[in-house]
Amino acid sequence: MDLVTRDEKNQKRAILFSALERNEYQQPLIKAAYAVFLNQSHLAIDLLKPLADAAIPEAMCMLGAVYQAGAGINTDAELALNYLLQALEAGNGVAAHNLFNLYHKGIEGIPANEETCLYYLGQARQMGMYHS
Repeated sequence: MDLVTRDEKNQKRAILFSALERNEYQQPLIKAAYAVFLNQSHLAIDLLKPLADAAIPEAMCMLGAVYQAGAGINTDAELALNYLLQALEAGNGVAAHNLFNLYHKGIEGIPANEETCLYYLGQARQMGMYHS
């Protein structure tokens, strides 16, 4: 049995929660979240990419989170940042929370940055993400 760190569990949980918003894209989002849960990120990316390309905020957020977490794939800072910023611009509060985490901890290619971290924390809270 693989050991999963607390941060990995929290990142997977964030991906799952972002799929739970009710809309016409709910089924592929849930399938993608489940794929991440099973460490099948390549399948999740295949499910999310067409929806993200169609500017579905939840898909952009989830895709950014997948690239941020690197669950089963290598992290990709540029793609993570790109998708999360697009989701945030589309009004997705989970994206603001994920950007807060990205700059709080940093990932390869994006160092931690307290000022930017606090900016996205404020954005997340303004968007109703009070657990941030």
